[in-house]
Amino acid sequence: MKKSLSLFAILFYSMILTAPVSAGEHRCPIANKIKRGVVNIISSPLEIPKQIHLSTKKGAKKTPHVAVWAFSGLVKGLVNTVARLGSGAWDVFTCNLDIPKNNQPLMKPDYVFGNDCGSTCATTTCSKAQPTQKE
Repeated sequence: MKKSLSLFAILFYSMILTAPVSAGEHRCPIANKIKRGVVNIISSPLEIPKQIHLSTKKGAKKTPHVAVWAFSGLVKGLVNTVARLGSGAWDVFTCNLDIPKNNQPLMKPDYVFGNDCGSTCATTTCSKAQPTQKE
């Protein structure tokens, strides 16, 4: 058991450390899709604390009732956990198929902490990072 846990930790950290290097590579879409799927399956529970934090941060600006926003973040985190787990499983099981087109991810961002928007945006670019121009 201890050997398998050590092997799992080594494989997990090697995937994380090589992710920035291979992020822009599209030479092997099957490997990228498997990597994205495995990372999403493993990291899916991190959606819960992420959404609790984001909901309480957003709600603190509106009202001092932090518990209400923490609970709504918990619910949203549970839903996103299931969705990310399903997205990761889909990527792993359909790694050799071109579903969806060009092996695009089912969820945006690709990974739990894929952007600094503070939510799961529809695109990988953050709308907060780009100032809007007023006419």
